[in-house]
Amino acid sequence: MLPIAWYLVFTVVLVFADLYTGWRASNMRFISRGVRKTIDKLIAYFIAILIAHAFDLLYLADGGLIVSFAVSSVIASTEMLSVYENIQRQTGTGLLSAVKKFLNGNLKS
Repeated sequence: MLPIAWYLVFTVVLVFADLYTGWRASNMRFISRGVRKTIDKLIAYFIAILIAHAFDLLYLADGGLIVSFAVSSVIASTEMLSVYENIQRQTGTGLLSAVKKFLNGNLKS
């Protein structure tokens, strides 16, 4: 199994969570264009992670996953933000601001 397999699995989970929460936030209108965009996004994310992994293998002597980790982290952060925004739109709660407040309070101490 690839050392980046869990990065890829987590990316799939987040993209489908974004698709589901976006669908729910849009009053459950199923649009094929949205599914097509999701598939395109997933393929682009996989390509980005695989290229980062190739860079790690070719240019980092210790075989670490530094670039793979960085790329995967940016992708995960982007998708998590989108999921939280969708949940906030769907429920009308301040979920995103509550998470930001929690993180700010805990990261400063």
